[in-house]
Amino acid sequence: AAVAVASFYLLLHQPRVKELEEARREASLCVQERAALNGRVSDLESMLDGVRREGAELAEQIRLREERLAQAQSTQDEIVSKLQQEIASGQIQVERLRGQLRVDMVDEILFDSGEAVLKPEGKEVLEKLASVLAGSDRQIRVQGHTDDVPIVGRLAETFPTNWELSAARAVNVVRF
Repeated sequence: AAVAVASFYLLLHQPRVKELEEARREASLCVQERAALNGRVSDLESMLDGVRREGAELAEQIRLREERLAQAQSTQDEIVSKLQQEIASGQIQVERLRGQLRVDMVDEILFDSGEAVLKPEGKEVLEKLASVLAGSDRQIRVQGHTDDVPIVGRLAETFPTNWELSAARAVNVVRF
């Protein structure tokens, strides 16, 4: 009977114990792998949230840029409408570059040669331009320019160089 029980144990029960131990090892590995995968899923979800936030921020930046572009287009259209005559005669050019609006005026429309005092015609043009730009919240930069003819004589006492003359012109336009 003892031999029969020992034979039964060796033939049937011992292989089952080994199978059970192997199944437990596999289950432990699966639990570890599941924990690692859960950690990876959590990392990927965090990354996805970050990408979604960045996407929303970029979408908002695009919306703001499109809004500013539309404002620039509207401002440009209004300037072109109010200054049609001056644009047609070549005294003024209006263009948009990299989201900025640029208005170039021929110096003869604003100033006499060698002078920094605004001419009446220049004041009229600036009034038209100012009426459009007054409603804008955009930054406005004014640059003065002159020709390259050296300043001589009595005028040199007031404006020793063309740089001083161009700066005085820009200041007078801003003040007006």
